[in-house]
Amino acid sequence: MLRNIFWKVGILGDYKIEFWKFALRRLARGEIEHFISSMLVAHHLIMFAREASVGRHNASNYSIRLREASVPAE
Repeated sequence: MLRNIFWKVGILGDYKIEFWKFALRRLARGEIEHFISSMLVAHHLIMFAREASVGRHNASNYSIRLREASVPAE
């Protein structure tokens, strides 16, 4: 799991500078569990926010407004 996080976010990611600032502090303190859980949540929140800002998702999971009108099957 660490290898995937380091590769996909730390090397290939477009927010790698912020990632390494956070990662090096946590790893120097030995907070590996905190690092992994924080990075998973942060990555998913960043991806969700990006998709919501371009209209691929609702900005809120609790919104009743749908992105596309769905027609029930008849």
